[in-house]
Amino acid sequence: MRDLRLRYLDLLAGCLSRELFLELDEPGVDPADRHEGRDWPATAETMIGRRRLDNLIDCLATVLDDDIPGDVIETGVWRGGATILMRAALAAWEDPDRSVWVADSFNGLPPPDAAAFPADEGVDLSGIGTLAVSRAEVASNFERYGLLDDRVRFLEGWFADTLSSAPISRLALIRLDGDPSDRYADFAVAGPTCDSVDMLPFPFRLPEDIREGDVGAILGWGFAPWSGGPFGWLDIIGAEYAAERCDQLAAKYGERFKCPDLLREMAEKGQSFYSRFAPEAKAA
Repeated sequence: MRDLRLRYLDLLAGCLSRELFLELDEPGVDPADRHEGRDWPATAETMIGRRRLDNLIDCLATVLDDDIPGDVIETGVWRGGATILMRAALAAWEDPDRSVWVADSFNGLPPPDAAAFPADEGVDLSGIGTLAVSRAEVASNFERYGLLDDRVRFLEGWFADTLSSAPISRLALIRLDGDPSDRYADFAVAGPTCDSVDMLPFPFRLPEDIREGDVGAILGWGFAPWSGGPFGWLDIIGAEYAAERCDQLAAKYGERFKCPDLLREMAEKGQSFYSRFAPEAKAA
């Protein structure tokens, strides 16, 4: 059954990216560019390319096979292709509860504001009309594939206005594909991310406040709340003991338990995560 599900998603990804019909739909397009997501498609429902879609399929299959709790979301959906794939995965696995959150302004990108957001310097995509895809068009694309229902939840507006107040209790998978600026700083990531950010042509940042890592782990995949989160818990047991325990487990079970270099360094220096990475420590 799993093979059939993956085959369905593979065929759907070929349709959403138009790789299956490239010579008919968009003659002259380099197949390698489409695969890597380097062109702006005329007819496809997604511009992220087949490579990213395949990565998304792997992430979705892991979430659904392992029954990782939570909804799925994409921030910045263009014509909706990646979120259509998300909804298709939920249908293929006959998942009864999760929602697909479709977050976008549906009005293109905001004007640059380099004074407030340094990453905006020299980048102005606000006037590109092809990026302004309406909510109605995205909904129509879902409907074309028979996947528009009440499990598809639209978050319309700028991320700074919608994400922090969205009625989402838990996320299993997040795909970030929006404005390359500090506007994401207001969005506390609460779940494993899924994207091929290695191919983005500009710096991409996630929130760096260590508290968001702890809160994200508690809300995103259910890390024990009493501990304060994984970083708080490591501070409770101490970096020295944690590194020692990693060594014991690595000796018994292999390299997957190898002590991270950062944890080893902190153990040697007698540091804790909150003393080293807390915002107050950075300010000092």
